[in-house]
Amino acid sequence: MLFAVGLFLANGLTAQISVDNIDQRLIDVYGKGRVEQLATDQPQFLEYMNYYIQNGYQIMYDVPERKLPNFKDISTISNNRTGKAITPTDIDNLNIMLLDIHRKHDEYLTYKVGETGTVVVFIAPKNLLEEYQVMKNKEGNR
Repeated sequence: MLFAVGLFLANGLTAQISVDNIDQRLIDVYGKGRVEQLATDQPQFLEYMNYYIQNGYQIMYDVPERKLPNFKDISTISNNRTGKAITPTDIDNLNIMLLDIHRKHDEYLTYKVGETGTVVVFIAPKNLLEEYQVMKNKEGNR
């Protein structure tokens, strides 16, 4: 019995995530108090959401102009909090959790950023989860 309790506590300690390691954009969404609570109550969820906010999209620069007409403009997406359209200046600190985009589990979305030659690719949630699981498995095998 004592061994089982020790094993449970050891697992609980390894599952903890430090609030100091949380992306500020996640704190902007949930608030510091809620993030602290999640770090204690649901550390795996918080860790995944931190991964999601950091890796849920990729920015590609210098995309050939001939490809840009194939994509909707990023300005067709609005910020859930402000209701304002996303602009090229928002790309530098994009918060994927505040974007009004709807997608299927296995769907990538690509948007051009005006005529800048830049596109933002939102990774399919299914693929992002698979990448996260691979990363966690590699960490567990160290």
